[in-house]
Amino acid sequence: MKLQTDWDILENLQGMNCQFLREYLQFSDIFEALTSVDRPYKKDKTLSEVVEIMYKMKESRHVDPDILICFLDQEFILSLEKNI
Repeated sequence: MKLQTDWDILENLQGMNCQFLREYLQFSDIFEALTSVDRPYKKDKTLSEVVEIMYKMKESRHVDPDILICFLDQEFILSLEKNI
């Protein structure tokens, strides 16, 4: 059984408008990189530091504002705090 990666999914959506999916994957990748604790080249960040960085990235148009708004939903953030 082959495991599907995000890129496999994108490839399967050829011809469809997958702008949102690309932006969502980009956001997810950035968030994972910022919250990851197993990277020896960077200091661990708190969730509030990560949110501040992501907000600055929204202002500079590096992340989609709509995705960030969904992300900042309080229930979602609270669930993340328990796992980070």
